[in-house]
Amino acid sequence: MCGLALLAGSHWKCGPYNGVLGGAWRWPLHLAESTMLSLRVLMSTVLRTIEFLCLGLWVGSDVFLSFVVAPGAFRILGSRDAAGAMVGFALGRMHLLGVICGVLLLLARLIRTRTVAGFVAPVVLCVVLMIGLTVASQVAVSPRMAILRVQMGSIEATSEGNPLLAEFGRLHRISVLLESGVLLAGLAAFYFMVREARI
Repeated sequence: MCGLALLAGSHWKCGPYNGVLGGAWRWPLHLAESTMLSLRVLMSTVLRTIEFLCLGLWVGSDVFLSFVVAPGAFRILGSRDAAGAMVGFALGRMHLLGVICGVLLLLARLIRTRTVAGFVAPVVLCVVLMIGLTVASQVAVSPRMAILRVQMGSIEATSEGNPLLAEFGRLHRISVLLESGVLLAGLAAFYFMVREARI
């Protein structure tokens, strides 16, 4: 066929990857490339969804604890000691959840972007700051507050001038500042993630 095509002056190009036969060979390649592209888009969407879900769980739990659990505990429970114990327990669980969500978010982002530039974006810096503040609160502040609570026996029964109570109040203010920093950094991370998704 190739010889006849040449003699006839045809523009037919011979070879296993040209002409009709070439189209037959290229069609599976195009299909494979299209399938791989669809899979990459799907994987990127799933990973980005995981990022939003992790950040949403973390920020949502912080908001719920700060504005629902803590005020409700002190309003409903009979004593400040019981309310404080409940809030302290919930705070520790929220810290654990937050660190897990933060690590999962960073892993999902690393798999999705696969670049150093994507891993030093403002979103990552905000999440790393959230993890750092959470670890500082859980490791440096909460244990000391728990020790002071045991030493005082009862916060309600402790006099106002007691140095242990004063130290407890100072640590409590630090804890509130740390949690506020986590919340603000989380909101900033949300802003940067939404802006990235729109680009």
